[in-house]
Amino acid sequence: MSENELSFEDFLKEQSNNKAEKLAETMNNAESTGFERDERIWQYKPDEKGNSTSVLRILPTGFKDAMYYHTNHPEIYKSMPFFARRYVHSFMENSWFDEMCPTSYGEDCPVCDYNKQALIDKTGKSGGDAFKSIEGTKVQGEIRNRRRKLEYYVNVLVIKDGTNPENNGKVFLFKYGKTIQDILINQMMGNVDADIKGINFTDFNTGCDFILQTFKEDGNIKYSRSQFKAPSKIEDNIKGLSEIKKEKEKVDKIKEYIEELSKSCYALHEFTTGDARIPFEELEEKLSKCVNITKPKSSNDNNEASKNDDNGKDGKMSQEEKDLLSQFN
Repeated sequence: MSENELSFEDFLKEQSNNKAEKLAETMNNAESTGFERDERIWQYKPDEKGNSTSVLRILPTGFKDAMYYHTNHPEIYKSMPFFARRYVHSFMENSWFDEMCPTSYGEDCPVCDYNKQALIDKTGKSGGDAFKSIEGTKVQGEIRNRRRKLEYYVNVLVIKDGTNPENNGKVFLFKYGKTIQDILINQMMGNVDADIKGINFTDFNTGCDFILQTFKEDGNIKYSRSQFKAPSKIEDNIKGLSEIKKEKEKVDKIKEYIEELSKSCYALHEFTTGDARIPFEELEEKLSKCVNITKPKSSNDNNEASKNDDNGKDGKMSQEEKDLLSQFN
């Protein structure tokens, strides 16, 4: 093994040194036809009333990402995020448009530009007030449909799938939005005023299982009842471990299980780097075919109307979020 090569043992030592405070800082800084489903992504299936309950274990940074950061970004290797964060445009007009928004890594986006121009053409101005002034119109609906949406990805071990037990014990990607991210941040940070310490819920030894609970309210699926269970060891999920009598065999079994989990994790950095980044001109051409335009007009200004996130707030990235996203550049 070369001097700069990363061994799994060294990586595991770094994982055990990850404290809730450090990970909380990383989290806080981040803030159909013709459409192919990504089989890597685990999906819950609510009943007719929108109810579902599943138990997941959110995993720490996997070995594939560790190798990437260790080789390409050693300066942030010890604080690498266990989640991926990005904006996407996903809508259907003449055809599906489903691509990452370049604002995820600080560059201009033709869809955001086109949304702004559409608003200017309709109202003569841009911004949130202009967007509200055309409430209920077809143009506003089109702009809202094309706006960027915030999404997060983590690797999870499915402990209990409420509807598909065949998924139990397998590693998947889990895609979610800001509501769940806020729950994760609160768990990681704790509450100083209430004297509640933050918990690194991704830790193999002292982490927590996550109960994903959905319900329907005003016609929409909600996640606010989701919560963490008490701390537990990941080894509790190893079948037959209690039957092993020799301590060394038990330790080896646990180590083997953890290594298998870590190496089964999908590479999260790929969501914002490499092939995930499409040049502006190529995105512009895809957009032109999707919305029947010769060429979308462009503007370097940020578009408040088209950049609303899934909570209705304006989608401008905070400096803390930009700091986190810069890690992927």
